[in-house]
Amino acid sequence: MPSADPPSLATWMLEHCTPGLRNDALAGDLLEEFRSGRNDRTRAWYWRQVLAAIAIGCFREILNHRSAMLFAVLWAIVSPAWVVLSNNTEAHSRAFGLMWQMDWPWSTICALASSLAMSLTFVWFGMALYLVPRMSAARSFSMRRLVHGLLQALPMFIAISAVPFALTLLFHSGHGMVDRRTITPLNALTDLRAWAMVERLFNLSILLYGLWRANRLLRKPPKGLPR
Repeated sequence: MPSADPPSLATWMLEHCTPGLRNDALAGDLLEEFRSGRNDRTRAWYWRQVLAAIAIGCFREILNHRSAMLFAVLWAIVSPAWVVLSNNTEAHSRAFGLMWQMDWPWSTICALASSLAMSLTFVWFGMALYLVPRMSAARSFSMRRLVHGLLQALPMFIAISAVPFALTLLFHSGHGMVDRRTITPLNALTDLRAWAMVERLFNLSILLYGLWRANRLLRKPPKGLPR
């Protein structure tokens, strides 16, 4: 006899990781089927159904947001050039030089904050380039809604923001294979080495998450307009 209760982790993933608006109904249907008493409705069967539902939901979201997917890929490709440009700006910035003259740990904290601010600026600028024309075409543009949309990228950015900082320590410490000070922004556009690909994947993940969340949020009409 199969267990009466499905795996709790699988149920949580079904309810929180499946794109769409009918997650609760889907979870209820699977739970009812799991408890139907059939011998083939095992915990392994439940896991397979949950993973399939998540995969199908993500595929549908990609199809429904093809333009966002294409924009995120194109903008992420540019990200190594932004990193090189940022590094060059910091290297010739008097303010950045003063940061490293501060006592530890403030020098490291300020340098980290500067690096993260530059990365977040790249993400937000890209999102704005995508969202503003769409909001304007839908006659729903407002700075408040735009800012709310841009903030949707923050959870993913915070979750993986250690990646570029780790790369900075690696490649600036002399142990890495790439000295980005010798690379121009134009060369970085076509750079396929590990540091550039990681930067692209880092930004692609944030952009996809941020644009997906922002699109779902901005589907709702602003207050005061008819639904």
